[in-house]
Amino acid sequence: MKYSRLLKIAARLIGIIIFIYILIGIDIQSMIVTSFSIPPFITIILILTVIPIMVLRGVRWQVVSEGLDLNLKTMESTEALCIAQLANLVIPGNFGDLIRIPYMKHRGNQVDKSIISILLDSILGAVVPFTFGIIAIAIILEFSITIELLIIGTIWITGGYGFYRIMRATLWPKFMQARINRLMKEGIRGRAFFTLPSMLKSIGSTRIVLSLALALLLFVIYVTQAYILAYALGISIEWMYLAFTLGFTTIILVIPVTIQGLGLRESVLLFMLTRIAVDPVLIISFSLILMTINLTPAIAGFIIWLRNPFVDITDQEILDAEVSLLPEQLLGGET
Repeated sequence: MKYSRLLKIAARLIGIIIFIYILIGIDIQSMIVTSFSIPPFITIILILTVIPIMVLRGVRWQVVSEGLDLNLKTMESTEALCIAQLANLVIPGNFGDLIRIPYMKHRGNQVDKSIISILLDSILGAVVPFTFGIIAIAIILEFSITIELLIIGTIWITGGYGFYRIMRATLWPKFMQARINRLMKEGIRGRAFFTLPSMLKSIGSTRIVLSLALALLLFVIYVTQAYILAYALGISIEWMYLAFTLGFTTIILVIPVTIQGLGLRESVLLFMLTRIAVDPVLIISFSLILMTINLTPAIAGFIIWLRNPFVDITDQEILDAEVSLLPEQLLGGET
């Protein structure tokens, strides 16, 4: 087994270890009883809210993709996101979203533009929760109102640069490899050397604004879903504080050291919610139920994948192979 492969496996264990440590410190029996105390109709409502979340995510990605002249219908984008949820069960740091690359390629789309669409979708989708997360940090550190805007702006820029570096380390190398492969196949012509700024320009300000609006609507629905769950568990919390908490959680979950944020999510929620005197048992129940509900698309993703198993969703190396085609294969006419 390769050394890098061992590191990937080890990374997935960090969050699990943190999660086990957290469970040792709480009453597990009380947590289980609390988790099953939610009325069935509330559970149904929570599950139903997943539908607009996934569809709106699909629409947001479709808006970006159409700006790049990619062929992607709303149903297809939603299907791909469900399959990505399934892949995220075994790939840490939400990198299972990379499954969308071979999904797009399998449907005849250009790999380089497909990667750019996923990159832009990730960036635009992160703006709203990232902003709420930065405000949460400001609240935690109790910044003075006289310098609050300056410090929040600085943290936002610094955090944005960190997010940019993560994108550069994951999607960008794949994009550049696909770009080089395409040049070797088609030659230098037309928009061969398009850049990220030129792609933003080609998408247009209207689509960018629409994507940000959809991202805001998605975040509102997600927070409302969590707020309903908190109410069902008897957790007294303001909607806005919960929004800041979930935004902060989103930032932390970018760190690829666990599966589905397990361990990291609970740590952040414990840190934020114990500040307002919420029982740790309720916090862990809240976290696990919220995670479970939002994993329901993975079931749909499994059914979709069984219908057309275009790639091994459990193997991240397959994703690399789908993007980094050998030059000999390209020269041989493989598409």
